[in-house]
Amino acid sequence: MTKASRSQATTVRLLVLVACWISSPARAQAEPATAAAASGALPAPSAEPPLPAITSAAPALASAAPNVAPDSSATPPPAEPAKSPPLANAGPFQPLLTDLRARAEVVHNLRVRLDNAPEIARSVLAPQIFDASTDYRRALTEAAVSLSSGAFPDASQEARQLTLAVVTDRLSEEGRIIRQSLKAQYRECLVLIERAADANKNDRANLENTRNASIERTPVLLQEYRDNLNARKRLKEDVQAETNAFKGQLLDAAKFTAGLLTHIAQDTSRLRGSFGTTQKPEEQAELTALRTYRNRVAELQKKQIQLLDEYAGDTVELRQNLVTTTGDVSDAILDKDVLSGLFKKWRTDAVATFSANAASFALRGVTVLLIVLAFVVAARLTRKLVRRALARTSMSLSHLATEFVVSMSGRTIILIGVVVGLAQLGLEVAPLLAGLGIAGFVVGFALQDTLSNFASGMMILMYRPFDVGDAIEAGGTVGKVQAMNLVSTSVLTFDNQMLIVPNNKIWKDVIRNLTHQTTRRVDLVFGIGYQDDLEHAERVLHDILEHHPAVLPDPAPVVRVHELADSCVKFVVRPWVKTDDYWETYWAITREVKRRFDAEGISIPFPQRDVHLYEARPAAERNGDLDLRTARPSASRG
Repeated sequence: MTKASRSQATTVRLLVLVACWISSPARAQAEPATAAAASGALPAPSAEPPLPAITSAAPALASAAPNVAPDSSATPPPAEPAKSPPLANAGPFQPLLTDLRARAEVVHNLRVRLDNAPEIARSVLAPQIFDASTDYRRALTEAAVSLSSGAFPDASQEARQLTLAVVTDRLSEEGRIIRQSLKAQYRECLVLIERAADANKNDRANLENTRNASIERTPVLLQEYRDNLNARKRLKEDVQAETNAFKGQLLDAAKFTAGLLTHIAQDTSRLRGSFGTTQKPEEQAELTALRTYRNRVAELQKKQIQLLDEYAGDTVELRQNLVTTTGDVSDAILDKDVLSGLFKKWRTDAVATFSANAASFALRGVTVLLIVLAFVVAARLTRKLVRRALARTSMSLSHLATEFVVSMSGRTIILIGVVVGLAQLGLEVAPLLAGLGIAGFVVGFALQDTLSNFASGMMILMYRPFDVGDAIEAGGTVGKVQAMNLVSTSVLTFDNQMLIVPNNKIWKDVIRNLTHQTTRRVDLVFGIGYQDDLEHAERVLHDILEHHPAVLPDPAPVVRVHELADSCVKFVVRPWVKTDDYWETYWAITREVKRRFDAEGISIPFPQRDVHLYEARPAAERNGDLDLRTARPSASRG
C-alpha cells in the first residue's frame, strides 16, 4: 500500500468513527431500530439516507470484491406484499389499485429471487429490484396526488375511503422500507470507502467503482423519502415527527459528507504535490479516480443541500465547503451569504497564514511585486514591438485592428503576470478564475447593449468599412472619424462638434464612406431660359470646366441637356475631381457659371406660372339665370 493510501485509510477511519457517533442511539431517538442495526455491522450516520435499492448493496459488493464477504444483514428481509381488500368495492379506483398491486408483487418476487439466487446472479437482480422499487414508489406518489386532487368526483364515498386507506397504508410501509434502506445504504458506503482505501492495487479499481455506484444511488433514496413524506402529507397523514427526524438526520449526514469532501480535497492536493509537474500514466489514473470519487460525493452533497433548503435548514456552511473543496461556484455565485462567508474564510485563512509565516510572506510579497513590475515592463516592450511589427508588415490593417492587437498583447502579458504572482503567494487561482467566468456571464447578461456594441465593433474591425481620418455618413451623423474602439466611434462633424456614436448604431445602418475613393464626381444642375441658345450655353459650360484647374481630364467631364422643366431647360454638369477638392470645386464652378451666364447674356429664369383670370358677370344677369332655372319646373307642373 502506498503512503498516500495509508494516509487516506487513516483519515477514513476517523470519519467512520464520527459517523458512528452521529448514528448512536442518543443521536437517533426518533428513528426506530432496524433488524440490520442489531447485526453488528459497521453503523451508518442516521442522518444520511441511502438509495432506494438497498438490496443491491451486498450483491454489488460481493461481485466487485469476491474475497470480501458481503454484509447480508444490511438487506432487509423481503416482506409479504400487503393484502388489499376486495377490489370490487373500489369502483373507478379499481384499475389504480390493480396496478399498484401488480407493481408491489413484482418487487416482492424479485426480492425473493434475490435471497435464493447464486452470487453470480445477485449483481444482475439487484439493479432490477432498484428500478422496480423506484417505479412502484413513483406510482404510489402519483396515486396520492390523484386522490388529494379529487380524481373521480363521481366515485362513492366508500370506494374513495377504501382506496385512500390502501394507498396511505402502502405509503407508510414504503416509508419504513426507505428508512431502513437509507441506513443500509450508508452503512454500505462507509464499508466500501474503508475497504477501497485499504485494498491492494489489483482490487482497488473494482472496489472504487462499486463505492462510486453506491454513493451515486444514495441521492435517489433521499428524493424518494422526501416524495414519500410529501405524498403522505397530501393525504392528511401526520408526518411531522418523521419530517423533523429526517431533517435532523439529513443535517448530520450532510456534515459527514462535507467532511468526506474535505478529506478528498486534501488527498488530491497531497497527491498532486507528491507527483510533481510531470505525472506518470498511473499517477494520472489515480488522480482521475479521485476526481470521479469527489464528483459522486459532491452530487450527494448537492442533493442533501437541496433537501435541507426545502426544510428551511441552514446550508450556508455546506455550500461554502462545497465551493472550497470542488471549485464549483455555479449554484453559490448568487448567494450573498455564501459569497460573504467564503471571502471571510479566505481572509481569515490569509491572516492566520500570514501571522504564522510573516517573514516568508514578506519575501513572497517582494517577489510578487518584482514579478508584476517585470511583466508590466514586458507588456510595454511587447506593445512597442507589436506596433513596430504591424507597421512593417505587408498586411493592411485598420487603425482599430492595430490598436486592438497592440492593447491585447500588452494586457495578456499583464494578466499572465498577475496569475504568476498569485501562484507565488500560494493562492488557488482555479476556483477564482471559474468564479470570475460565471460572474462575467452574469454581468454580460445584464450589459446586453454594451456587448452588442462590442460585437459591432468586432465586425467593423474585421470588415473595415472606414478608418480613422475618413469622412463618413453613418448612424445619422456626418463627419470625420477621429477615434475608434470596440464600443464606440468618435466623429467630428464639419461644424466642429464631437459626437460619440455607439458601434451598434453605426453597424446596423447604411455606412457611407465619403473619402474611401481618391476621386469623386461633382453633380451640378443649371437651368437656362427656353429662349436662350442651347449650343451657346453648352459651349460656355464646357469652357468653364476646361479652364478650372481642379477638374480632372480623365474621366472626361459631362455636360448634357437633362430635362425640359416647367420654367427652364436644365443642364447636368458632372466634372471629376480629387476627393479633397470636392467642395472647393463645387462652390467655384457654381460661382463661375453665374458670372459667365450673366456676361454671355444667358438667363437663369425664375420659376414661372401662368394664371388665367375670368371676368365676373353683373348681378342682374346672374339673377336672370336663377329665375330662368326656377321657372322651367313650374311651367312643367302647370
